[in-house]
Amino acid sequence: MKRHASAWLIGILMAGVAVAFPTNPAPLGARLKLRWDEKTITVFDGRQKHVIELGDNVHAYVLGSVKLQSAKEKDGFIYLLFDVKGPSRARRAVASGYCGAGEESNLIWVKLQLDWGFKKAQSFLYESCLESLEISDGPAWDGTTLEVRSTDYHKNIDNVARYSLKQPEDGLQIVSGPIKN
Repeated sequence: MKRHASAWLIGILMAGVAVAFPTNPAPLGARLKLRWDEKTITVFDGRQKHVIELGDNVHAYVLGSVKLQSAKEKDGFIYLLFDVKGPSRARRAVASGYCGAGEESNLIWVKLQLDWGFKKAQSFLYESCLESLEISDGPAWDGTTLEVRSTDYHKNIDNVARYSLKQPEDGLQIVSGPIKN
């Protein structure tokens, strides 16, 4: 009986140590919660709050939705990839004018220091009423690579943007070429 009680006590102590000192913390992306307003994303990592001002990287009038596609720490930096969407024009213009009910969509790659200090950002507009951009495929993951394809009817070109989880430091790799029929 005494042996059973000590094994039970050791088990409880080990469980307490595992809770106090997790050996496998959740990945960055699983820990982050997002809120957005205008052209700003607020990222919550537990009790820490980080504000990321996207400014001109967002082509929408304001952010309507934000999806975190990737979050990775590598070589002393944090890399985030957002898929953002929002209205082309102010809501009061919805009933009137060109693209009043249109939508703009961007992939936005952000490089941050480990203290969440801003380093740089890159944006890829892949769907736009204002710019006559139409999505043809994606954004979709194929293994460790995200890809989105769109057609720019003003410039008569096809655009492809790729992002690699294995090389987040490379940002968005964008290739453009003539429209393929």
